Amino acid sequence: MGVNPRVPGKQVCDLLSVALSPAQVTPVDRPPGEYVLAGKAGTSPLRRATQKRTNPGWLQQAFAALNDYGFASPTATAILEQVVNRPSAAGQLRTSGGIIEVCQSALVTAAGSTVYVELSATITPGLPPEVAKVDVEAFPVVVDDDDLCTVAERLETMRARLRVDHHLQHPDAPREVLILGMPTPGYLETPPDWEARLRTTAAVVGLRLSIVAAPRELSSQALAERADLVVVITGRDWRLSIERFDQLEKPVERIGSPGATFQSLHSEFRQHIVAVMWGAALPSGTGPIELLSGQRVYHRKVPGGRGFDRFDDGSDSPCAHGKDGFVAWSGDKASKGMLRRYSNFRLLHCSQYPNCGMYAVEGA
Repeated sequence: MGVNPRVPGKQVCDLLSVALSPAQVTPVDRPPGEYVLAGKAGTSPLRRATQKRTNPGWLQQAFAALNDYGFASPTATAILEQVVNRPSAAGQLRTSGGIIEVCQSALVTAAGSTVYVELSATITPGLPPEVAKVDVEAFPVVVDDDDLCTVAERLETMRARLRVDHHLQHPDAPREVLILGMPTPGYLETPPDWEARLRTTAAVVGLRLSIVAAPRELSSQALAERADLVVVITGRDWRLSIERFDQLEKPVERIGSPGATFQSLHSEFRQHIVAVMWGAALPSGTGPIELLSGQRVYHRKVPGGRGFDRFDDGSDSPCAHGKDGFVAWSGDKASKGMLRRYSNFRLLHCSQYPNCGMYAVEGA
């Protein structure tokens, strides 16, 4: 996947665009300049900002850097071709004097491992423009929540440094996250731009962020209903607000501990929304399950749905209210979510709603 084709001409720093389709590269035994810059100029920011007459020495520097990371020359050539011509994330910023700062990256699978590769370049104006500086960084990635948080941090830095303001929204995934509370006072070393940092973290995974500082500010029903995810910064008393979101069946996550650093709070926020969005983006690995007549499976809702609800893996055990406490349920989003998992079912819910959030499906 290159710079996302759904937004032609835009620069994108989006984690899911990077992570969902790692590029499989095949080693190429050709000189990097001949192979990477062959044919017409590409549409990536780096290719658009340079010309055929631009000194290709920068490419040799990038190639040598990949060699230093341990990639054999044929593999380094293939990786460079991908990152230079078809990056998964890219951005550029024109600074004073016409200097262009560019950053491009991709997740590539090469020689049996997956690697995140990021190339940054400074391009000076002229006829032709020249690449005055190039840097390459690469590190191995296991495509799971933890390593994707590391990739997300890199994309946040790229987005903030190059002032990328576009973000993607992903079908069937959450679109809005609401934070209840603020890190000031209570969290140590909170930077003045803390709000911008949290917004950037949300944008990198395709979420728009709203922040409510105090319970009295949560007066808009539209704001509460619009939120797909709710994150509470531990500090103020949000119990009544949380009850309201429980009644709306909005997933609520608590993060932070007063006295901790803002950095740790920020990391918790990132870990939560990366896990939610990654889970929402992953395709289902199996087809619908056919339940036996009368068979029951009990589920609790998890974050990640928008047009439909998502549920945990399910259990044979009901909630503390017992199996006889379940009644027929007609929730539209819950039914849509269960239809993605089961082919034949009757939807049930604990009769103690809203104090209990357990669902059940029973084979029809």
